[in-house]
Amino acid sequence: MLEIEYELIRQEGNGHERIFHTDDKLKKIEGNATYIKAPNARGKSTLLNILALSLYGDRLDESDSRISESLRSDIEYLSSRKNQICTFNVKFTSKDGKIELISTKKNAISNDIEVKEIINGKERYLPFHKFREEYFLVYDIPEDPLNRIPEILSEVKNQQYRYHKKIQDFIRYLGEIKSEIANSRDEDEIIRTKTSISEYEDKKLNFKRSIDEIREQIRILESFLALREFERYVEFSFSLNESIENKGKIKSNRKKTAKTFNTRYENKRKHIKGKIDKIKMNISDLTYNLNNLFFKRDSREIEPHVEYLKILTWRAL
Repeated sequence: MLEIEYELIRQEGNGHERIFHTDDKLKKIEGNATYIKAPNARGKSTLLNILALSLYGDRLDESDSRISESLRSDIEYLSSRKNQICTFNVKFTSKDGKIELISTKKNAISNDIEVKEIINGKERYLPFHKFREEYFLVYDIPEDPLNRIPEILSEVKNQQYRYHKKIQDFIRYLGEIKSEIANSRDEDEIIRTKTSISEYEDKKLNFKRSIDEIREQIRILESFLALREFERYVEFSFSLNESIENKGKIKSNRKKTAKTFNTRYENKRKHIKGKIDKIKMNISDLTYNLNNLFFKRDSREIEPHVEYLKILTWRAL
């Protein structure tokens, strides 16, 4: 199957340009053989030349392709003509759909094209040297089509004969290999090989037994290590519990001690407060008695003593 989209812009003088596009009927061509019929100057040759150009037709030589000199000139003229530029996107698909070749020319001014190959969904790019190594391009427009048909049939026949000869040679080669294998049978070597195989089987069995024993030892060792770690965990848990209990006892004792000190402090505070209150009462009584005792004396003589007692009373408060 062939899918093609192209745009060709040609300058024809006096600022006039013509733009050519792919005919809608030719944008998608099914099958591997197509018959195209159209009047002259309708773009048939342009379409074919663009197809050849999309597969490096302007760069391939005779060893990489079969393109006549006239067609090669047309392709080169299409790509190098100064008064025209073109872009295209071409996709070739094999009959079974497993192989795709996609060629793109995005830049109208540049002659660079990008070709990539997709086989069974796997994509890779094909630069010119890779395409030349892996593909052979055939682009042929016979000048005498009626005489060209027998030539093509003859080429096909010769090609089939070459393939037939290669197949016959390969079959003969396989027969020689088969005969050589049959004649090279050595019974002693076969016995030695069987003996070696038997010895290797015994060694294999011994290795298997050793592996089983090692696995059992590993299982026992893993169980031992697991039990040891569990024992350490239990001991550590017990020590933590004991430490927690000790901390709890210390905390309880400290609470009791704090409560005792608080009780003692409160008792002392109450006792001291009682003493202070008693002293205040005594000072108050003493002040009253002094006032009564010295009321007949000169106030200037008594006043300093009374003031001193007031100061003592204030400090006691």
